[in-house]
Amino acid sequence: MFAEVYPLARLPRRFKAFDYAVPEGMVVSCGSFVMIPLRGKSVVGIVKAVKQEAPSGIKTKPIMSVLPASVTQRELAVYEGLASDLVQSVSSVLDAVIPTPPKRLRELPLTKGEYEGVSRSSLTIPSDYAQDVTETVRFIQARPGCFVRSPDLRHSAAVIATYRRSRPGPVRVAAPNVRDALLLHAALEGELLTGEETNNARFNAWQEFRNAKDGLLVGTRLVSMLEHKDGSNLFLVRSGHENHHQADRNPRYDSRRSGQQWMRHGGRLVCLDAFPRPDDVHVFGDAVRCPPIGEVRAVGMEGRETWTHPFVSPPVFEAVQDAMESGERVLLAFNRKGMARVLTCRGCGWTIPLSGAEPPRFCDSCHSRDFEQRGYGTRAIAKAFQGAFPGASVAVCEKGEATTDARIVVATKHYLENIFDPFRPESFALVADLDADSGLADRSFRAQEKTVRTAADWHGVARTSRAQFLLQTATPGLFSGAFHDPVAAMTQELENRRSYGLEPSVRWITVDGQERAIPDGIPAELRSLPDSVVIDTNAFS
Repeated sequence: MFAEVYPLARLPRRFKAFDYAVPEGMVVSCGSFVMIPLRGKSVVGIVKAVKQEAPSGIKTKPIMSVLPASVTQRELAVYEGLASDLVQSVSSVLDAVIPTPPKRLRELPLTKGEYEGVSRSSLTIPSDYAQDVTETVRFIQARPGCFVRSPDLRHSAAVIATYRRSRPGPVRVAAPNVRDALLLHAALEGELLTGEETNNARFNAWQEFRNAKDGLLVGTRLVSMLEHKDGSNLFLVRSGHENHHQADRNPRYDSRRSGQQWMRHGGRLVCLDAFPRPDDVHVFGDAVRCPPIGEVRAVGMEGRETWTHPFVSPPVFEAVQDAMESGERVLLAFNRKGMARVLTCRGCGWTIPLSGAEPPRFCDSCHSRDFEQRGYGTRAIAKAFQGAFPGASVAVCEKGEATTDARIVVATKHYLENIFDPFRPESFALVADLDADSGLADRSFRAQEKTVRTAADWHGVARTSRAQFLLQTATPGLFSGAFHDPVAAMTQELENRRSYGLEPSVRWITVDGQERAIPDGIPAELRSLPDSVVIDTNAFS
């Protein structure tokens, strides 16, 4: 008897399963973990298939031993689909995500008690959340996959907990970063996988989840790749966050595309975020629940030459003044660290951050070449407010200086990612996004999507703190329209991208590393890809 085995090793994409002989008396099946010899070393492998006939022309080595672990045929099919999607070998995908059985089968995972200073949280929600949570869970139950709006982690945790009570069964929860995973785990408990554990702890936590009838696995994007033996429901929290995509090394898997693979094989995928992506509309169609976010006061940037500061409009100044007179606190979002420099057009006032990229040669708005360099950053904003309110304490919250114990807090996105705790929110009377348009300067086709989602994140902070929310923008219609009907806004964005041949309607891939022309044209593997994948044939000339 012989077995086709995927070694858990980083191998070039041309390598498929390896043939090994099954010693007499050894029992293996599809999905069995085995120890095999490979290039002079002993490595763990997963059996793809068992067959009777010997491979022709090959002297096979025997399997060394069978390990006390396995995956199902469905799981293996998903990993093969992901490898094809990523243009990687199946072995490389398995090596990146599957923890191997330890020599000693019991090493307690680091999932009990407190972890990294994050203590257990009692999951309570405001009364105005309750009806929305109930309706959200009903929406999820009626669909195999969907997007639902969730303004913050506390709301997401409430949705997941309510769903588990109404539909017992295994659940996986994937967050974009370790801190979010720890906060969710503190509220939901279950097993924890952040990717920072040892292999043994990771394996044991995964097995605890797989063997529990109503298991719960909470963690980072790794959780999207590790399934329960009976199948499970996958919740992607803050699903639009860029950290759900492993962009720094191969295999460059994406939690959202992994979730779609599981959904195709009978699982349920639920994406939760403060604002949908065009990709969500493309994947889920009508299964997108995102009611109007609420009233948003978008302050236009006209008449800035008369303002006390170019990024402090009269409505924002008056709101801060009212909060100071009432003895309350304010949070001012301004995502330009320190004294970040910008270019300002002297003709129309258009600004663009100087983030290290080559500056534009002319103004996108009026085509003038007359630019002026200015330095508006968090410290400049803090200095302006300190001068206007000398009796109030002013602090800057950014990477390297995360101070929030002040009456006026000027913060970058560092506050959103590393300070804001929706389970224990700080008290603010006002949350204002002083430069909601800053993300539009990004030359990526996703600039508008990310900009609106960031504004929705700050709106979530305001809602959790029961604070007034203001945003300053040169395009009030963009934000008021998106907040009033998020699905319509992202549907229009999807149509715009489709007309230009951009994701998610098509997928572009770049093939490099070939220093000479391919005489026979595009390889058969690339010709077999779906029509939605666009290949630049200039790469082969």
